[in-house]
Amino acid sequence: DTDTFMEVRHIVLRGSNFEIGMKLAEIAYRYHGAGPLPYPDYETNIAQLGYFKEKHPMHAERMRGVAAAMGKDVTDSTWNFSSLFYGVQLSGCSVVFYPPATTEDSSGVLSRNFDFTTGTFSGTIPGEGEIAACARPYVVEMYPDEGYPSLYTCVFDMLAGAMDGVNSEGLTVAILSSNDVIAECEIAPVRGFRPGFNESQILRYLLDTCADAEEAKAALKNADLYYNTAPYHYLIADRHGNAFIWENSPDGAPGHVVEGDGTPLITTNFLRHRYPDPESLPVDNYPFGWFNRFRKLRGCVAGHAGRFDESFIMDTNAGVAIVYVPPPGEAAPVRTLWHALYYPQGLTAKIDFYLGEVVDPDSPGGARIHRSGYREFKLNP
Repeated sequence: DTDTFMEVRHIVLRGSNFEIGMKLAEIAYRYHGAGPLPYPDYETNIAQLGYFKEKHPMHAERMRGVAAAMGKDVTDSTWNFSSLFYGVQLSGCSVVFYPPATTEDSSGVLSRNFDFTTGTFSGTIPGEGEIAACARPYVVEMYPDEGYPSLYTCVFDMLAGAMDGVNSEGLTVAILSSNDVIAECEIAPVRGFRPGFNESQILRYLLDTCADAEEAKAALKNADLYYNTAPYHYLIADRHGNAFIWENSPDGAPGHVVEGDGTPLITTNFLRHRYPDPESLPVDNYPFGWFNRFRKLRGCVAGHAGRFDESFIMDTNAGVAIVYVPPPGEAAPVRTLWHALYYPQGLTAKIDFYLGEVVDPDSPGGARIHRSGYREFKLNP
């Protein structure tokens, strides 16, 4: 619906990884004017291509398809073919994984809020004809000839921009920015690319290659990770109920693992290993700050008797959805742009998207948030 803030496209890709890369490049250019970025560091480009050929040949094939869509060869060392960026910004998110043993129907659920500015990449209100940073997300079903099929949301990087998703083996993933690190720590290295996986490429790699949480943990430990924009962390879960949070260090050193213990595993936008005692978290001035959201989620889960049903899970994440309206000025409001429920046993997702704000008939002069309602998607490997 082009009259709303958000226009969501659902695309289904089947074929070789080369063909998938080529098609993604065509979509990125057609709808966003985006393509590979020129990068005149020849040695880094060649080293990055070599890294993917060794560690993730499926992605190297997609890179070859991206290059072919431009009429170039992937070995052209003046271009970075590893991503198709159409926007980058920091996000604020809230994620809870409910293991099968804790839910009413014995089905695991990953419940995820994706919070982001409704403005430009700098957070300002879009000008006339300007599209907001995250107004054109995709729901992608990918069925490659090599690697696990997957169902995921995509923004910012058409080739490897998985924000959350599930693969055919029931591995479920979500990415969150580490805002406490950004606010408090010196971050290195950041901005620029190098041989290895950036923040979202590693999530794409996990969906392509890992069948369960243990395989994902091993893959993260053995991967070379770097920050292209800023530090992020991940919640990873599988169809058996195993889950963990992977938290990168500010300096890019080997990550920290927060293990699930069979109860709902919660994370927002701070690194839990930096605050091991949840009873003594700082209090945010902002009502939807990362500590306040974590505290509220934890309180809802702890205060619930018995198993969790879908209604409780939806309501709990709705309780930390961003509805705060900033004072008048240049800043565009942050909103929960989607709430996604992933079911790793059923290989399905239910996603509710933010569509904008409309006049509230019950409040003269006021507005209310307009959402799509939950749309259901199913992976059919």
